[in-house]
Amino acid sequence: MKANDDHTLHSDSGTTFWDINSSFPAKLIAHAMTRTPLRTLALVALLSAFGALSAHAQFERNWEFSAAQGNKPAYVESNNDARSLAYGVVDDGNGNMVERVFVVDGGNDPYSIHILDANDGSDTGNDLPGVEDLTTPEDGRKVTDVSVTDDGVIIACNEVNSTFGDNEATENFRCYRWDSLTDSPTTIIDFTPPDNSDNDSSEGDWLGRQFTVTGEASDNSLTLLVAATKESPYVYRFTTTDNGQSFSAEAIERGDRPPSGNINAVAPKGPGSSPFLFNELTTQPLSYSASGSEQAQDPGFFSNFTHSLKYFEANSREWMVTFNWETGDQGRFAELADITDGLDAPQFYGTTPNLGTELNTNGTGDVDVRVNDDGTATIFVIATNNGIGSYTTTDAPLPVELASFEAARNGNVVELRWQTASETNNAGFRVQHETRNDGWTKLGFVESKAAGGTTTETQRYRFSVGDDLSPGPHRFRLQQVDLDGSTHLSDAVTVEVPMQEALRLGAPSPNPVLGAATLSFAVKQETEATIAVYNTLGQKVATPYQGTPPAGRTMDVTVRTESLPSGQYFVRLRASDQTRTRRLTVLR
Repeated sequence: MKANDDHTLHSDSGTTFWDINSSFPAKLIAHAMTRTPLRTLALVALLSAFGALSAHAQFERNWEFSAAQGNKPAYVESNNDARSLAYGVVDDGNGNMVERVFVVDGGNDPYSIHILDANDGSDTGNDLPGVEDLTTPEDGRKVTDVSVTDDGVIIACNEVNSTFGDNEATENFRCYRWDSLTDSPTTIIDFTPPDNSDNDSSEGDWLGRQFTVTGEASDNSLTLLVAATKESPYVYRFTTTDNGQSFSAEAIERGDRPPSGNINAVAPKGPGSSPFLFNELTTQPLSYSASGSEQAQDPGFFSNFTHSLKYFEANSREWMVTFNWETGDQGRFAELADITDGLDAPQFYGTTPNLGTELNTNGTGDVDVRVNDDGTATIFVIATNNGIGSYTTTDAPLPVELASFEAARNGNVVELRWQTASETNNAGFRVQHETRNDGWTKLGFVESKAAGGTTTETQRYRFSVGDDLSPGPHRFRLQQVDLDGSTHLSDAVTVEVPMQEALRLGAPSPNPVLGAATLSFAVKQETEATIAVYNTLGQKVATPYQGTPPAGRTMDVTVRTESLPSGQYFVRLRASDQTRTRRLTVLR
């Protein structure tokens, strides 16, 4: 069977929107007219009397096979099946250590794990043996992710207890190991997940959407972390004492932040009982202590539409890379930042090229990292339905010297203005807007005014955002585009839009919906409000919200649809003797 995926959108109504005026040389300074040259730094940390400096940077494309390049490989079809990868140095079966990239492909039988040459991305023509003989879960996938230990052991795990299946029995989370490219798999984890989810099901936790390993099997430092999904706030840590032949499990509760969907990931910051990083759909990435206490949250440098993340260290600095899958047509790439000063004080480095614009409704993709001897890092990226690529950080200068970027409100219209001091091979700027449910979306494109994209003279630009903005804080940023397609992000600027009307009810998302939809609402004056769902006969079938929301603040509410028959429904907000209504289509 093929497992379905939940693309449930649920924004955290407590999310803080930030207006960051950074002193880093490569940041695009908002509300400041002083000239700040944009320069990139290599991954090697540069120190000054003021501490470490970081910058937006370019990536050198080592290889790429993608929809964007017109050479998408056959194993990356448009069926949501090629969704994870891993890089590692492994035994080729003859005692030779070789660099390989592994790609998991499969949503139903036959499943396979393709083997690529990490240096040029070519398909070796061989798949990892024995995958087809592994057990296929009733509610899940035979294999859904793969990773490689520091000493070359290949590990793949299944996905079990998906809430979209019909089987109510708990199925075991299983992981397998290969010691070489010609080895047969052996089972090393066979774990029965407990039911820690906050729902009516007695089925064990949904595990296996994504996992991460760190350490070596040879010295028993090998550690595997996997996060539960769909209303269970638990992370499971697996450790070994017999060189990775078997594992013990430890359940770690992340406090009161259960994930709202199944798009999440976890990355340990070291072997054993170490702190870890975590992300989930529509929530900025978080860092936790080894015991699960929340330590910090990204203030908005990373997209809140991420799937997969990796932590690594290079040149005495700490780094995090994530896969961005935003629902617009520009979310098919990796984001990299220096988090040495904490996840709540990241220094954004840059993004890899966009791999395409084909739909990725499941929000899946993956990243992995190779730290190079010269202090750079190579990022491997797969974007489901769009392609795969390898990119290395560089110390090349950015093509645009931005003097200012500012935003001003005129009623519900926002005017964006920016000024460049110089431009080199600049195609123009994508203007992006962060919405509560859709992450960063493209509003429009402003072409460079410079002839051929190059000038040393000051250029001024402006862009107006329409009058349909919802009340509350709105963030905007620029994505500068080179003539060769490379992109670079500015910092975001924030504008507060006041509420003009008595009531506001946003459109449900996703719509049509399978499982749950999220919509936003606001009231101008603090008063009792009710949101109810009605069928086409006018019968009330659900009341997802009843209370007194604060005045002028945009709130989010989740409409659960698992118990509703398929068809048309109406979501109605009533407050202050007024109503607002939205149509909702439910699928089963």
